[in-house]
Amino acid sequence: MWSDGMFHLLGLPVGTPDLAVWLAHTHPEDWDAVQAALVGNWTEPKLTLRHRLVRPDGEERVIELRGRAEVGPDGQPALLYGTAQDVTGQVRAEAQEREARRLQAALLDAAATVTATLDRDEVLARLIGSVGRIVPFDAASVMLLGPDGESLQVLLRKLGPNAPAEARDMPLVAALSEFPMLAANIRRGVPCLLEDVRTSRAWMDHPGRRWIRSLLLQPILLEGKLLGLLVLSAAAPGTFTPERAELVRLFMGYVGAALHNSRLYEEARREARRAGVLVELAAQLNRPLDPEQVVKVVAQGTRAALGRGCVSVVRYDARRGEWYRAARVGFEDHPGANRPEVRDRPPLPPPQVQPSQSGIGTQAALLTPRNPKDTQVLAQLGYREALLISMGQDGHFLAGLYVGLLDDVPFTPEEQALLGGIAEQAALAFVNAELRAENAARVDDLTVLNLAAQQFAQLLDETALADALADTARQSFDASSAWVAACTPEGRLVPLSPRSQPLSELGPAWPGPHPALKALASGEPVLLRPELQPDWWAAAEARGIRSAAVVPLALPHSEAEQRPLLLLLLSREPKVYTPQRLHVLSTLALHFGSALRNAWRFQDTRQRLARLEALHDLDTVISTAPDLGLVLRRVADLAAAQPGVSAVAICLYRSNVHLLEYVAVRGLDGPFPDPVSLSSEGPPAVVALEGHPLRVNDVSPSPLIGPQTWPRQTGARGYQALPLRAKGQILGVMEYTWHEEEPDAQTHVFLRVLADQAAIASESARLYRDLQRQSTSLALAYDETLEGWSRALDLRDRETEGHTQRVTDLTVRLAQAFGFAPEDLTHLRRGALLHDIGKMGIPDAILHKPGPLDPQEWAVMRRHPELALELLAPIQFLRPALDIPYSHHEKWDGSGYPRGLRGEAIPLPARLFAVVDVWDALTNDRPYRPAWTRTQALAHIRAESGKHFDPQVVEVFTALLLREYPELAEER
Repeated sequence: MWSDGMFHLLGLPVGTPDLAVWLAHTHPEDWDAVQAALVGNWTEPKLTLRHRLVRPDGEERVIELRGRAEVGPDGQPALLYGTAQDVTGQVRAEAQEREARRLQAALLDAAATVTATLDRDEVLARLIGSVGRIVPFDAASVMLLGPDGESLQVLLRKLGPNAPAEARDMPLVAALSEFPMLAANIRRGVPCLLEDVRTSRAWMDHPGRRWIRSLLLQPILLEGKLLGLLVLSAAAPGTFTPERAELVRLFMGYVGAALHNSRLYEEARREARRAGVLVELAAQLNRPLDPEQVVKVVAQGTRAALGRGCVSVVRYDARRGEWYRAARVGFEDHPGANRPEVRDRPPLPPPQVQPSQSGIGTQAALLTPRNPKDTQVLAQLGYREALLISMGQDGHFLAGLYVGLLDDVPFTPEEQALLGGIAEQAALAFVNAELRAENAARVDDLTVLNLAAQQFAQLLDETALADALADTARQSFDASSAWVAACTPEGRLVPLSPRSQPLSELGPAWPGPHPALKALASGEPVLLRPELQPDWWAAAEARGIRSAAVVPLALPHSEAEQRPLLLLLLSREPKVYTPQRLHVLSTLALHFGSALRNAWRFQDTRQRLARLEALHDLDTVISTAPDLGLVLRRVADLAAAQPGVSAVAICLYRSNVHLLEYVAVRGLDGPFPDPVSLSSEGPPAVVALEGHPLRVNDVSPSPLIGPQTWPRQTGARGYQALPLRAKGQILGVMEYTWHEEEPDAQTHVFLRVLADQAAIASESARLYRDLQRQSTSLALAYDETLEGWSRALDLRDRETEGHTQRVTDLTVRLAQAFGFAPEDLTHLRRGALLHDIGKMGIPDAILHKPGPLDPQEWAVMRRHPELALELLAPIQFLRPALDIPYSHHEKWDGSGYPRGLRGEAIPLPARLFAVVDVWDALTNDRPYRPAWTRTQALAHIRAESGKHFDPQVVEVFTALLLREYPELAEER
């Protein structure tokens, strides 16, 4: 039985109660539960059930049924009774309370999430999860607004459990322009709700978003600034309502705070990372690096810090006047890395360093496609964006740091700041490296100067010094060719060394006026420039020369005026001779000039000593040489050896024919020149007659020197003739010539001394000839006297007639076999002639006694050697001849007389004569016996070898006899 209230609950008029009517208005989702409770068996004595009714007007009401069952005797419910109460308001209040609690919990969780971690992705994921507990969605995306204020980049995307497959393929990049009718509200921070996109004019169809039916765009704001969007998408229309949009709005503060915190955290991380990179890079750059090493560290460090892009370090080659890449990292990722036209393309000029800039600074230029002017450049480079940073110091360019991006993500402000910091660190490193390189270069220069000075100090020859300076210039100053040359008064360059050099046609051998001559006028090291001599520079550039310099060589003022010297340098490197290098070369020139002065002093001293020694030797030759021709040839040799002298001729005056006859020449080809008559007008005749020197500085136009004279025929440039005079008489003339530079004053003086010596030699030769004639006559008189004495002795001693001459001749021949000198042979011959001179003091009774001598008579006879000593010793020129007269009766075994000498104590001439004397005595008749045969005599002499005679003398004497009497060999 129903009360009328039951029908009011159903929204029906009062009628007949019917359980089917109740079930018919029960919510389909609750029907089974109601059916089971009302119709089925109750298992419990009490019933409590809530379910939904759908009234005819479509309104849903929540009904709570409470009932009780009365049990009959059979134990089954016999009576059911209860109440039905409309609890819709209560249920809704409970639902709102639960929703508020869930929202509160989600908001608390969001707040905790924001403070719990600084990881952006984790924070956003938890926030989106909190939103999903309040507002259902199929896809939720957090999109960050780009620096351009237009582009949107998905930071996080989360899909619902029932999201369609198409949701996974939505693009990660979007733009506000895709929502033209919503963009204005979004920029103002107004949420945009599309409950059904198909009924909204603000929706723009997109292939990746066609599955979406309901859309909520919630701006993410921070302090009124748009950071991005929270985009909720659903496949069912009406999923997002204004109420739900309002709920989502409650979370947006947390989302904005999370993004702000994460951004601050990321900025802090980036700043820390940037600081770490800069610290690490600074640590690397603070090492003692050279500029090339700094380039590599900067390029590699920039690439490592940025993590993307192509990095180049650009420098300026002042020599070549061009920019070049000193290093490049990451270019292997460039699509044109293997194409030469891309790989080898010269770099862009860097941003200009401000000339007024003081200290270290940078200047950056960003090439971006947003700038129409940069679009074509970027296309040529193959980059989406590029950043060019110049590094400088006091307005001076140091290097350029270039970074090109290959991806679509532009440079962030943080990246630009990072690159700027790297550039500042690199600029400081380049300054330090250049200072170190400059100091190292100065040390190298000082080392070169020190080594060169040491080398120069060891050289005392002008040519060797010139070669050493040229070698130093080539090895240490990038010179392809170097010459040390002197400037002549005629304006020509003459190299100090004959050693050949590369590019000789550009050096002193240049046919026209050399540009070095003009540069020499400044007295300072200068660069040779094309405007000085265009023809020379054209030839030099055709041979690859890009730099040239002239360095005057420091000499005393007087010497520099007479013969300026210079160092000419040519290099194939452009702009190699900087002011610093020229300064070093100037210092090197000072060392060279000092060493050259020392070398000149040494050469001058050595030349003076050599001339003194030559004069001494000449004096010796003059005093000892009997041949005047030898003396004059020596004089000609000395004169021709003097610096600058090209030819020498000496002629002597022949008074019997009144001619000057050439007796010594040097430096002339062919026969001696013809004699010159004193009656001619040639220079020798003029000098001989006048007795004064004659100099002709220019031979070719001089009327004194005819075309047929030897100075003209040899092509001499200058000529000098000196008279040879002694005691007022003309003896001859000495002539000499020169081809290039005239001999210096000291050489002229020395040649005049030589001429005087030649005159002295000529006079001495004349005197020597006269003395020699007198001496020869006297010697002949002496020898004739001695021979007269020997013949007188032979006549007195009739038994030995002819003996003296025979033994003299044979003794001389034997002495020649022993190698006696001519002067010694003369004394030996005289001694042989006078060997028995002592017998002049022996009485005739003893000397001519027909029978044997008694002991007293032998004692007298044996005194004749001592008598010879007494006779000859007072005569000075016969003292060297005493060996034979005094010692020819000594015997090898010591049994001879007068002194009983033994072995080699006996003078050699006496030992020779003893063998010859016995040989002659045995082989000639004597009154008391006939002559022995030669064989017998030789046998006797050999038998006495070692007793009477010197064994060596016997052997030589035997060989001499065998050559004269070959038959003796057969008889032996």
